[in-house]
Amino acid sequence: MATTGKRTMKFVASLLLSFFLIAACDDTTAPSNDGGTDTDVIDVLDVSDTTEDTTDVVEDVVIPLENCTTDGTDLPAVDNCQHPIATGYSAYGVYFPYVFVIIRENDLNYDFGFYKFNIIDKSLTRTGITQGLKPYYFLAVVPEERSVYWIANSPYIASDPLNSFIPHLYRVNFDTDSMEDITAQYPALRTPLCEANGGTAALHYFNANNNSLLIECAYYSTTPQDKRNTDVYLLNGDTGEINYLADGIETANSTYGQKPSNINRSYFNLIQSNWASEGVPGDLNRQVYWRVDGEVPFKAKELLFDSGTASVAGQMAMDEWYYYGKVQDSMEVVLGESLTGGTIQAPTTSYHQHAPMPLSEKYSNLVGWLKGTSLVLVQTLYGKVQPQSIHELQIWDKETGMIRTAAWDSSNAYYAMASIMAGDPQGRFLIYLGYTDGPTIYFKDLFSAKILDENGNLIQGD
Repeated sequence: MATTGKRTMKFVASLLLSFFLIAACDDTTAPSNDGGTDTDVIDVLDVSDTTEDTTDVVEDVVIPLENCTTDGTDLPAVDNCQHPIATGYSAYGVYFPYVFVIIRENDLNYDFGFYKFNIIDKSLTRTGITQGLKPYYFLAVVPEERSVYWIANSPYIASDPLNSFIPHLYRVNFDTDSMEDITAQYPALRTPLCEANGGTAALHYFNANNNSLLIECAYYSTTPQDKRNTDVYLLNGDTGEINYLADGIETANSTYGQKPSNINRSYFNLIQSNWASEGVPGDLNRQVYWRVDGEVPFKAKELLFDSGTASVAGQMAMDEWYYYGKVQDSMEVVLGESLTGGTIQAPTTSYHQHAPMPLSEKYSNLVGWLKGTSLVLVQTLYGKVQPQSIHELQIWDKETGMIRTAAWDSSNAYYAMASIMAGDPQGRFLIYLGYTDGPTIYFKDLFSAKILDENGNLIQGD
């Protein structure tokens, strides 16, 4: 057991598999920022007219997992086949066989360690540490280079806010474990307004083919001080040219959570809304898919929903299908559409199907969602909906129509952030995010749990 500052780092062995569990504290600096853009509507999707539902109601049959402890009920209180990787992390990313995690190591200083956890041999390696710099949630994994990129920012300085959050660009090679600050090799990482207002930058994608970076930069407007703006843009790493997906002055926008893997890196999705008043996003729910693999981004699809009628849309699948939750007859159901015009609806269930997401770059037939067990509540921010209770992560195999519970916890919740590990040749390891004394990264072997077969289809239970 090693101690740095006031932070105690514990490495724990479970009964079945080794894992590391590292506690970290909440940051006390200035809060994160949201912003957005103003764009024209290209296509408004009316799913009530275009989606054909030919499915029957699926019985809520829970399929017990082999080699997992049960207490004689349908599901034990805690899923004993899920294994924690890290709690209290600051950023994470995935590429087989590694889960990359950045952890704050010192309560007193901005010291963050970069770790890689090997899902096969359960080994843990600390590659390096950034001192005095805080990562901003996201890691951009670039398999073609066997590298991970991220932006870390200097601390907030109350006496000099405009010289706070200076961004630094880092790169780690996950074969050699070399780590370097490459900020000097690139033009200014922030937009002019974000830099002028002391904003915080985060890196979503790095495109090794054209040396472009997909960045979001969040900042406070000077009037009023608490208005949050977020610019989202492609930065040309050679010329410094900025092409906006979203200009935070014009509309509010939210990037969609921390995804363990970017399933289809050719696309990026945003939740956008109008500014209802100064600093307050409106209730218009607009979800936009941008094509971002070229030098100039362009809008591939835009969905427009009235307030309280839909949840967030998941990222684009490899087969160019996207999925979203929509309220029909007081229930949230999962609908999907392809960019070429096909539509699909998940089998109807007696519970809410919340926040769908494609799960695999290898198996496009697999779609995940959170099981909502109570009435849908309207969120005023961006007009989204969300169930009160989300204790189960489920998988729908759209080839067979089967639905399986993949993970559960009766006392804690899950986030709509899950994927089968990118680069996994078998497609067997599910990485997902839950909450146990803080946000926690979990993994589960779907093969040994008898949930998924080697062809990427769900296994029928007894």
